[in-house]
Amino acid sequence: MSKKKSSNLRWVIGIHSAEEALKERSDWVQEVLIQEDKDRELGFIQKLCEQRSVKFKTVGRKTLNNLADGHQGLAVAMNQRPLWDDSAIDKEKSLVVFLDGITDPHNLGAILRTSWLLQVDGIFIPKDRRVDLTPVVCKVASGGAEHVPVNSVHFGSQLSWFKEQGFWIYGLSEKGSQ
Repeated sequence: MSKKKSSNLRWVIGIHSAEEALKERSDWVQEVLIQEDKDRELGFIQKLCEQRSVKFKTVGRKTLNNLADGHQGLAVAMNQRPLWDDSAIDKEKSLVVFLDGITDPHNLGAILRTSWLLQVDGIFIPKDRRVDLTPVVCKVASGGAEHVPVNSVHFGSQLSWFKEQGFWIYGLSEKGSQ
């Protein structure tokens, strides 16, 4: 559960997610916090920070607990997130996913992780009744949050835009009979 928010930063927690953020998006990293009694266990993260010229510091467990639960002794402050690029789509090859009503960060994280592996080009979520890129989402995504853009949009206009571009649109519902 996310405990602390900052309008300018996105916190990535967990070993696999933090490692992916450092490897793929080190230019977005503002700071890395490593729990002081885990510095031996997380020495490879310190080396990765040094290789990428990213500043890190050791902090107490309480500092990390104030950011998010389940941090595994590690938190990375990011100042950006992957962005959707309309010009990079190809109606023959691109795959995008629209998710309505996803409010559980574990669900969005799992979908992001799978979307990364399936090479999804972007995920669209509604402007309301949804979860965003919280520390828990990023942890569960295991690095997927650094690769698949998550965009908050008005579904009607965005779906219309995709139709105009020649995309096929499929809808699924657990309540559907066909």
